[in-house]
Amino acid sequence: MKISPKELKKIPKGILKTKEYQKELDKRLREVLSVIKNENYSISDGTLLGKIRHNDYIPWDDDVDINLSLPKKDIPKLLKKIKDSGLKHKVRKGGHIEFFDKPHIDIVMMTPDWKYHDDHFQKRTSWIHPTMFKGNIVKGRFRGIPVKLPNKKASIDYLNKQYKDWDKKAVVRNHEFKPRPNLVINL
Repeated sequence: MKISPKELKKIPKGILKTKEYQKELDKRLREVLSVIKNENYSISDGTLLGKIRHNDYIPWDDDVDINLSLPKKDIPKLLKKIKDSGLKHKVRKGGHIEFFDKPHIDIVMMTPDWKYHDDHFQKRTSWIHPTMFKGNIVKGRFRGIPVKLPNKKASIDYLNKQYKDWDKKAVVRNHEFKPRPNLVINL
């Protein structure tokens, strides 16, 4: 989906990501996927929205979002695997893993039923449990990179619940832009 030049002009300078920035995200995504490729994961949130709506990154997105479904008892084993990989990362509340600094890759740990392990994420009223992912993960490609993602029906179901009017309007924001604007553009 293309954004009109008129709508693009509404976006503040410095918030759109360059092709070089996106190439660095691609490189880092490949590195992270080399460690978790055999896990039950899916691209999610803004990355899934970008895949479905733009067949690319959202032009202002500054990270890659991944949900990873596994029993809580298996999180320490995964964290050891990540540590042994040598990839720069931080473990945050609830097993949320942030790789690199900027641009970064976020992994949020989910239960086998695709619910958040940690109350921190459940209390964020804008986040829904992506339970429709269960049993609906397929192999696909994102910017030429082999990834796992929900099938088309589950993706659309999730996007409709998570992002109201995602196919008509876009909320322009990212982690770097402070204060986060509530700029809405038409698609």
